[in-house]
Amino acid sequence: MNRKQNRIPGIEKRGDSWFARYYDIDGKRRGKRFKTQEEAISWKSENERSVKRGEWVAPELTDLTFSKWVEI
Repeated sequence: MNRKQNRIPGIEKRGDSWFARYYDIDGKRRGKRFKTQEEAISWKSENERSVKRGEWVAPELTDLTFSKWVEI
């Protein structure tokens, strides 16, 4: 049985889709499903690069307006 295996940590095949995951600044694991392996790899790389550069923003905060932020 010669099965093709994915050798990229954090990228795995799940059924008909690909799942990518990375760790954010706080060490929380985040993930997302994609149709292709290339999309998964690109998304994971982009987020890991943002974390390393200190440019990463939590997805749940991206729709936060200034007026809502002031209320917090």
